[in-house]
Amino acid sequence: MAQTWAGKRRGKPVRNDPLTKVDALAARRVLRDAYRGRQELAKAFQSDAAATHRLRWVSVITLLRAVGHALDSVDVRRSPAMKEAARAAWTRWRQNPFHHLIFHQFIKRERDVALKEYRFTTGRMAMGEAVKAVESIGPSTVLLIGDRSYSALEAVDAALAWWEAEISRIEHEAGAK
Repeated sequence: MAQTWAGKRRGKPVRNDPLTKVDALAARRVLRDAYRGRQELAKAFQSDAAATHRLRWVSVITLLRAVGHALDSVDVRRSPAMKEAARAAWTRWRQNPFHHLIFHQFIKRERDVALKEYRFTTGRMAMGEAVKAVESIGPSTVLLIGDRSYSALEAVDAALAWWEAEISRIEHEAGAK
């Protein structure tokens, strides 16, 4: 069988695979950790420890936002095609905020308020109040994002699914160039 990649560079195997230049590896690595964070959040919600709920919540929403930072800061350096596809995605998200509510009203806003003000549930809560910040987050928290209501875990699941779809689209667009 023919060798399809150059042997080793600095003692490590080096792949000469053009497809790796259009993979959002850094963003996907952070996304994997966000999935793990979601599992830990679900376990934490099975207890009554509000402090643990807060810690896991801050962790998972920070990871959800970090996916975009890894995409924008690390993955764009993989190739010109990846840079162009990622920049086009950021433009699309900014120009069409109503098509990307989970990003604007949950991923970005919740992370910003939690890290900058240490408040939670920046979106509307299903309690008849326009905006309500609470001291903690728990399994019974209901968030309104756009015109849909989500439990805390459902909001995280929606954010994970949104990132999966967007990263796949970016990789597809980068691979087509």
